[in-house]
Amino acid sequence: MDIEKQAARLGMDEAEYKVLLRLFVQTSVAELSDLQDSIKAGGLEKAKHLLHSFKGASVNLGFTELADQSFYLQNLVDSDPGQATELSRKLIREIRDLEKYFTASR
Repeated sequence: MDIEKQAARLGMDEAEYKVLLRLFVQTSVAELSDLQDSIKAGGLEKAKHLLHSFKGASVNLGFTELADQSFYLQNLVDSDPGQATELSRKLIREIRDLEKYFTASR
């Protein structure tokens, strides 16, 4: 990811963008954990709403692959909740990898 390019696209400097990215990562870990709980409890509308919000934030920050994954998951929630739960775990791991990256780059 080209942080300088993404920051400029949003009208920010790199430091501001990194703060926003850290907030995105922190929020996403919590929301994606809530997503798993919602799917398991049958709260599919809440799960789809969480994925929709995550998708929008991902797109805005330049994480198009994460946005694509969340869109796929959003459509999978109704048809195969079990697989959606498993794929949400993968998404959480990817967010945690981002978290490690930003923690190391301080």
